[in-house]
Amino acid sequence: MRHDRTPHWPSCLLAALAGGCIPPTFEPPIREAHVCAPARMTAGLGAVHAAVGVAAARYGSLTVSLPVAAGLRVEVGGDGTEYSGTGSAGVRYTHLAGRLGMDAELGFGVGAGGALCGNEPDTARPCASSQRDPGTRDAAPPPLYPDGLTAWDRFAFGGYAGFGFGARPWPWVEVYLRGRVQLTRATHVPTTLWGSALGGVQFKIGPVDVGAGLGWTCYFNERDQNNGLTLELGVTVPFRIHAP
Repeated sequence: MRHDRTPHWPSCLLAALAGGCIPPTFEPPIREAHVCAPARMTAGLGAVHAAVGVAAARYGSLTVSLPVAAGLRVEVGGDGTEYSGTGSAGVRYTHLAGRLGMDAELGFGVGAGGALCGNEPDTARPCASSQRDPGTRDAAPPPLYPDGLTAWDRFAFGGYAGFGFGARPWPWVEVYLRGRVQLTRATHVPTTLWGSALGGVQFKIGPVDVGAGLGWTCYFNERDQNNGLTLELGVTVPFRIHAP
C-alpha cells in the first residue's frame, strides 16, 4: 500500500517536537506563486514567470502572460507542491501611471491534491478531536475519519481573485504588495478558503527581473484552519509581442 502523507505547515515542526501535530484537512490552493511586480509590465510585453517558495508546503510555479488588449492580459500557468498539482487560466487587468502600477486578477483552475485527516492510511482512527467543529460550536460533530485516498486521488478545482500595487523609484527596482483569495473544492474535503498577502522587491538584471517576497498565507474550512509565513523567489522573462 502506498502511504501518502500530506506535508504539514512549517509550524507543525515545532508542535512535533512537543509531542505531535494535528493531521491537516484542506483543499489545495489553485495558485501558489504571486508572479511579478505590476509596474514592470508595460504595454506590448508578454512574460514568462517562474517562482519557487515555501508556504503550506514547498512549491514551484510557471506562468505565461500574454497581452490581448490595452491593459488586459491572459495568463495560463501550472503550480505544483508536495501534495498538489494544478493548472489555471485567468485574466489580469493592469493600470500604469508613470512609475506606479496596480492590477487585478481573476481566474479558475483544476488539478489534484488536498488532505483529509492528513491523508492518514488508517481509516479506522478518527482525526484529532481538537480539529475545528463543522458548522457549529454548540453541538458535537460526528467524528472525521480518513478516507484512504492520497492527495493525488483527489480531484480539485476552484477560483481565485487578487490584486497588486507596485512602485518603481528607479528604473531598475520596484517594490510591490500582492494579495489573493481563493475558494477550492476537492474530493471528500470541505470547501476551503485561502488567503495570502505578500510584499516584495524586484530588480531588473539585464533582460530579466529577479524578485523576492515575504508574506502570510492562511486557510479556513469547517474542520480545520491554519496560517503561516510565505517566502517566495521569482524570475520574470519579458518578451515583446508588438511595438508600443
